[in-house]
Amino acid sequence: MMDHSFRPKRTLDSLHESFDKTLCIISLYQRKSDNPRESTVHGREKIRDAASSRQKLRDTEYRETIVRHEHALGSDPESMVWHKSCYDQFTDKRCNAKSIDAKETG
Repeated sequence: MMDHSFRPKRTLDSLHESFDKTLCIISLYQRKSDNPRESTVHGREKIRDAASSRQKLRDTEYRETIVRHEHALGSDPESMVWHKSCYDQFTDKRCNAKSIDAKETG
């Protein structure tokens, strides 16, 4: 479950109003060379876990992605799509570990 003490700059309502479900949930881009992939149960679980980890770390780089993901899970999780490269970067545990190290030493 997500920690609701984390509040993004934009509200959930404003993100919902502007969120196009045909775009990558992570980058919100549409690339000609990299068509978004439809979500799977396993993929949604990995994104949920990564979002939870990033949220606990107060990750500001993916703040809006975390909110979009939380909203999509509550409304229509099967409609989520993402680019493989965006998914790989967002769910990469090494990136999360680097964030932890940077925050602890910074």
